[in-house]
Amino acid sequence: YYPKVKNYTYIIGAGIILFVILFLIFKKNDLYIILGILTAILLFVYWFLGVLLFKENTHTKLFTFSYVIILFSGIDFYILKNFGISLFETNATNLKIGGFIQIIVLSFAVIYREKDLRKYNSLMKNEIIKFSEEIEQLTLQEEPIKVKLDVLSFREREIFNLIVSSKSNKEIAAEVNISVNTVKFHVKNIYGKLNIKSRKEVLKI
Repeated sequence: YYPKVKNYTYIIGAGIILFVILFLIFKKNDLYIILGILTAILLFVYWFLGVLLFKENTHTKLFTFSYVIILFSGIDFYILKNFGISLFETNATNLKIGGFIQIIVLSFAVIYREKDLRKYNSLMKNEIIKFSEEIEQLTLQEEPIKVKLDVLSFREREIFNLIVSSKSNKEIAAEVNISVNTVKFHVKNIYGKLNIKSRKEVLKI
């Protein structure tokens, strides 16, 4: 739904990996705070996209509901407390409750998602079968006319090839250096010998 967002989240993800490495090397609390902020931003972005797509399907609604408690509890507990702020007075118990709710709700989300995918796969399967049948019908309809071209004289075969090249009677006359009426005469003979009625049938042959 939002392909451009993916690129920004890749950048944030790369930043998270970088600060994890830096924190493991230097063990600085400032690095840990920055790492927490980047992680919170990444998680919040995806949750917010869930809010924007809330009406799309059931599993998106469940995803949005399941993460809301643990996301904001986590931001409160791991980020804001480092700055001496707490909006919800979050503690470890709140986080456990949020995690428990998340697991339960996400289980339902997975079930609904699987149901949607099965429905979609069934629809696609029927569409493919229908499309294959249509292609088969078109193939049968557009099957080339099979005739023996050796019934044509050298000049008629030459004109036949020029018709296939989408040349007009005037262009054919100029190319083989004969009159337009002579071309028409040869075309009439070609149609008669091959038992066809139009240039479209010539192309099918």
